[in-house]
Amino acid sequence: MWTQVTIAALSLLPAQDVSLAPEALVQAALDYAEAYHERDPARIARSVSRDLDMLGYRRGERGAWAARSMTYADLDQVIEHLRHAEAEPPPKPREVEVLDLLDATALVKVSGPAAVEYLQMHREGEAWLVRHVLWQSEPWELPPEEAATDRAGIERALADYVGALYDVKPELVERGVDPALVKYGFWRDDPSQPYRGMALDFAGLREMASTWNASGWLAADAPRRIEVLDAMDKVAAAKLTAWWGVDTMLLVRQDDGSWKIRHVLWQGPVRTPDPAPREVGFPSADGGVVSADLYGEGEHAVVLAHGARFDKASWAREARFLAGHGLRVLAIDFRGYGASRAPAPSDDPYAGLEQDLLGAVAWLREQGARRVSLVGGSMGGTAASNALALDGGVAIDDVVLLAHWPSAEPASLKARKLFVVAREDAYGAGTPRLPAIRAQFDAAPEPKQWLELDGAEHAQFLFDGSQGDALRAALLAFLRAGEDAPAVR
Repeated sequence: MWTQVTIAALSLLPAQDVSLAPEALVQAALDYAEAYHERDPARIARSVSRDLDMLGYRRGERGAWAARSMTYADLDQVIEHLRHAEAEPPPKPREVEVLDLLDATALVKVSGPAAVEYLQMHREGEAWLVRHVLWQSEPWELPPEEAATDRAGIERALADYVGALYDVKPELVERGVDPALVKYGFWRDDPSQPYRGMALDFAGLREMASTWNASGWLAADAPRRIEVLDAMDKVAAAKLTAWWGVDTMLLVRQDDGSWKIRHVLWQGPVRTPDPAPREVGFPSADGGVVSADLYGEGEHAVVLAHGARFDKASWAREARFLAGHGLRVLAIDFRGYGASRAPAPSDDPYAGLEQDLLGAVAWLREQGARRVSLVGGSMGGTAASNALALDGGVAIDDVVLLAHWPSAEPASLKARKLFVVAREDAYGAGTPRLPAIRAQFDAAPEPKQWLELDGAEHAQFLFDGSQGDALRAALLAFLRAGEDAPAVR
């Protein structure tokens, strides 16, 4: 029986040492916190995001909490009003504490005699800005006997949040998340590029929980690390490390004693810049010349075979992703592309492509690779299947075929196989690709896996679409799972 692919957890670098917090971060928090005392709107202007969402709770005379929400415009008006008021300004805050710090986001606590404020901050260039604030007056740390109960309630809210997405249980969103949720996140595909932002509200989160892992692609052991960073009797700060990155969360204690998430600021996995690939060359199996880019190190090597519209450089993002997870990755140029050449001229541009891949496999084996996998998109997938048919599973351990033309005899495909195709992918004349690929899959021997995606993106274009991150992770999971199987000798 074939099995559905699951996706392994992405690795995350640890948060930066908060004792080494950049001066600009601490100064921005001070600018925000001391603007009241200094009656200085300019300090608000340089330290607060124009998208500010602030929520605070003040205890009334009878002990009941009264909520107050503010935007950037509201805050600026308050400061301007104080500037012209005769009354004494609010007390100056006493302490700024960095609770969590990554390269694009941070969580800061500002403590004073009258209030405690949690600031979710993000970086813009070299500047840091306050984006979300949750505060309470008359700060009261919970006594030990109550703190344990409240910690459990905070942890449950975060467990509901991540469980809703991981376990496809949107009803958990309603239990653990405030309907007025304000969520914003930052991610990037390449460390050399700036972060991009994305906003999400309560309805969007609930809808996402219904679909995000509906196909079951996420591995059962994906991370769900929950940390309570700080808690008062009305507001709290916590952190979730999950498959998609790190979320810092601000929570409010409800009248019934439960906790709900009100603010979320997240960022994708922290990645360091990748070194440039090394250009290499070697003979094809029929005596031609193959040019390739080599990424990373490791005993498990992966050959990336491009489609007709692409070349070896088209795999750079996927190559760096795989190399970052400990794989040695070789992206080749087929004959007729770049510096790669066939041993003799041919009128058929597709003739002999499998010989380039067999040459790559042989070269990697000579370089000490103990396991070799092929990943091919479209034309490259066809070449990979033809190479496997010729090899007979002798030197090739795994193949991943992305929307290839299924020309090889199914019985000849004797290694681990992952077939990937988008449901609505079609040839130029409108003929769907899926039926023929599925027929080859059904007739191929075990072991094999099938991954059918939504949409119409073809082969390598799938990595550029909305399912790109999931596909990259599925690819990694398939390759890693094969390492538990005996390697070809």
